[in-house]
Amino acid sequence: DMRTVFSRAGVAHVLSISGLHISLVAVASYGAWWWLLGRSRYLLLRLAMPKMAALLTILPVLFYAGLAGGSIATWRSVVMVLVYLLAIVLDGQEEVYRSLALAALLISLLWPGALLEISFQLSFLSVLWILLGMQRFSLWWDNKKTQRLTPLTFWQERICYWLTSSLVISLCAILASAPLTAFHFNQVSLIAVLANLLIVPLLGSASVILGLSAAGLFLLHPTLATPVLACAGFVTHAGVWLTQLIGGWSFAAFSVVTPSLFEMLLFYSLLTCGFLSI
Repeated sequence: DMRTVFSRAGVAHVLSISGLHISLVAVASYGAWWWLLGRSRYLLLRLAMPKMAALLTILPVLFYAGLAGGSIATWRSVVMVLVYLLAIVLDGQEEVYRSLALAALLISLLWPGALLEISFQLSFLSVLWILLGMQRFSLWWDNKKTQRLTPLTFWQERICYWLTSSLVISLCAILASAPLTAFHFNQVSLIAVLANLLIVPLLGSASVILGLSAAGLFLLHPTLATPVLACAGFVTHAGVWLTQLIGGWSFAAFSVVTPSLFEMLLFYSLLTCGFLSI
């Protein structure tokens, strides 16, 4: 029942362990290793701190992926993060498109037939279109910033950028996944953009950060973790309640006929032309 409500609201992706969660673990681990290694003057003088921190971050990322169950979306994120970290170690260029392609290739080799699974298709298509959309958005934002007559303050610019980029990310993911959702489930969400803006910060960011913080504090003492875990539970319940409220609206989603492969190809072709023309 919960999965149905999340699908109607267009936020079913927050139920999977994917890029955001792996990225949070990677960033937290990278920062922690850098801080620990930086306590030693001997290591600071003899080691390249970014490379060493990136190399040590690989272990927590793999451990968390195994702990999370190792779904296709999880391993796609893990491969992309590992390619990024290894690029730092080897003084290479952090190329997100190549890491995405490498993740797809490795998963296809390790799990033959994964290409035909809905989780594989939704995961890779959504990330691909988010990357393409954000690339075009960044160019548009930089162009608008140079043309702006009245410059914004630092915080005004950061807030505007966060709100606009969140909207673009949600829109790109929804456009990329809508044909697949219609093909596999005969359903398209009408309020996915609004739901993502409201629910992802709660269930995709706040609850995950609080939960990971509680897990780290539990290693020090359970008493320290208890209030943080209580906050994580409160945020999670609030996010689930909001999703059930939005997903329960009669106009939240509507049923559609199964599109043909030609219609899906036409849709993605038009979408590509739209991105390139912006």
